[in-house]
Amino acid sequence: MDHDAVELSDQKTGSRIIPFLLVIAVCLVTGLALGSWTGGKTASPAEPKQAPLNLVYLGYDSFRTPAELSSVWVLMLDGNGGAEFRGISPALIITTAVGHPAVLRDFLSDPFGASARIPQIPCIPQPAIVVAIDRDGFSTVVNRTGGVQIDGNYLRGDDLVAFLSQGGPDPIAGLRQELRVVKSMFAAGPCPSESSLAGLDPEHLLSTLAPDALVAECRKRGPYLQGSVIFRIMDDAIPWQLPDGSIGLLPAE
Repeated sequence: MDHDAVELSDQKTGSRIIPFLLVIAVCLVTGLALGSWTGGKTASPAEPKQAPLNLVYLGYDSFRTPAELSSVWVLMLDGNGGAEFRGISPALIITTAVGHPAVLRDFLSDPFGASARIPQIPCIPQPAIVVAIDRDGFSTVVNRTGGVQIDGNYLRGDDLVAFLSQGGPDPIAGLRQELRVVKSMFAAGPCPSESSLAGLDPEHLLSTLAPDALVAECRKRGPYLQGSVIFRIMDDAIPWQLPDGSIGLLPAE
């Protein structure tokens, strides 16, 4: 794809407010998930196996119509102590379970209806818990938890948004920026207090499992295993200019 096509995509994607949900994905839910599926650092092979669990995190600029999907991350736990956290570009061109082609950012453009559409996306394992958060919700959580450490500096809400925008219009470069934030949050480790989510309502946070339940489970399960997660991003893709001038990504496989 030529440089002009990439510039056209920048007009469509706007500022890359990328993983608004990553703070919750890592600090909040991962404590629950990895604690539940690995049993903590003293996990024993004799412990009973658990059912697999998939958690899908969606980040939006805003929940107002039309909503712009900015990030998609999937945490997959196999039930045997293995965990994979995978970033998927919203620009991915998919074929839905009913055989219709769609660009992921368009297919999930309604945050209130996204959880019903997730099962139609073949590259996302099912069943899955879905969590969505918008820019305001993201900034609030980041600020309440003291920021995210990147390159030795703690970035607060707006500063972290600016950092994520450094990926520019290239969707793969954007995923690489997201990956740095994800790894930083996993390295930090602690679960947030209930106050970090206080006052966040459905205008800023949506979840198929109540946020207070996620916090309670995270605190109950204890610290997660920092070395147990495999991080991946969908970087094996072919850029494709769509009729509206934006960039789509065709899976290379």
